[in-house]
Amino acid sequence: FDMDEDGISKSQWDKMFQWLDTTGDGKITFDDMGRRKHDLPPDTAAQQSMRQNLTKQDLRMALATMIEWFPEQVKPVVLHESMIVSLAWSGQPSPADAPSGAELLPKRVSLTQEELQEEWGLLEANMTSCQLKVVSFVLEATSFFMTFASGGQLGWLGTVLENSKSGIARQLGDTALELITRLAADFVTAYDAADAPSMASVVYALFNELWSQRVFKVAFEEASHAMSWWDWMTTAVTLVATFTWWFTSGGAAMISQLSLSVVAAGNLIETAAQLSEECSG
Repeated sequence: FDMDEDGISKSQWDKMFQWLDTTGDGKITFDDMGRRKHDLPPDTAAQQSMRQNLTKQDLRMALATMIEWFPEQVKPVVLHESMIVSLAWSGQPSPADAPSGAELLPKRVSLTQEELQEEWGLLEANMTSCQLKVVSFVLEATSFFMTFASGGQLGWLGTVLENSKSGIARQLGDTALELITRLAADFVTAYDAADAPSMASVVYALFNELWSQRVFKVAFEEASHAMSWWDWMTTAVTLVATFTWWFTSGGAAMISQLSLSVVAAGNLIETAAQLSEECSG
């Protein structure tokens, strides 16, 4: 459903409610959502629909975030801003004659798989079983948010998150670990109560925490090694713009879009349950 730039109007919300309430009993149940899940457009259409809610100004603001995260990119971003925004907004690939951009990638030594495994092994050895479950939940949540925001078009995401595991774990201090553990417990409680609105609200709070801990920044940095500079920049800008759009709507845009997806997020629910069980003591 379309929404205004400043949020969802009552008429838009009522229209969405009526569509979700498949039985017309004035309630939205898990069965209703399961039925409507089959009526959703394919991923490519969902991605296009989400992109249509973004303006070019949204994408420019996302570029500013990318420069904040990766200051070494300021020169190429300023140089190619117009093309980056145009490609991200249209969803078109970069032209064949575009500069390769290989020299523009973040300056970081790319570790081998053996080095990544060794790095994680050293971290893992100094973490509790509860902390390890938190990291697993965070990785699953990061995958959920990035997949959801992209319309499911990130074939490289699994490998990138696996390679980001150590970096993401380092982002999570004790306060963040405790908060994420509580959110996982709240998520499971809402799921057990078949309370979809509460599930969506908890997921939004989780998204806020991962954003504030710069978990997505770590994932985007690793993604730079999995694709060309142009693909990396346009993909990251589109995702960051979508994330920012969720923020500026006060969560309304995200929660409305999550109304179907969150109850179908089996892996996220499972990892939250495992975390709650492990850390309940």
